[in-house]
Amino acid sequence: MSEVTLTEADNGKSIAVQLGQKVILRLNENPTTGFRWAVDTGNNEIIELHSSDYIRAPGSAVGGGGQRVFVFEAKRSGSVRLLLKLWREWEGDKSITSRFDVSIHVAN
Repeated sequence: MSEVTLTEADNGKSIAVQLGQKVILRLNENPTTGFRWAVDTGNNEIIELHSSDYIRAPGSAVGGGGQRVFVFEAKRSGSVRLLLKLWREWEGDKSITSRFDVSIHVAN
């Protein structure tokens, strides 16, 4: 089954995927600043988070940036608004510096 890859350029968009299809979300991140991307709202019954990994940019030095890569799988038909936030978890919501928002419709 094919996969759909989303980046920060897809913020605010609506997409359609097929049941069983993977949705890969790649967002720029530099965890050495303490700011990390996290799922704020979603629905694991419709689109389930399989993994969240940080990939350092090729050739970047220690402390350099990279990307947070989320892998979701469409598990059930329906629609979900997936909202992520870039924040320092220990500082709470007042530390949010950026958001990513996408509406996903899962069809049979």
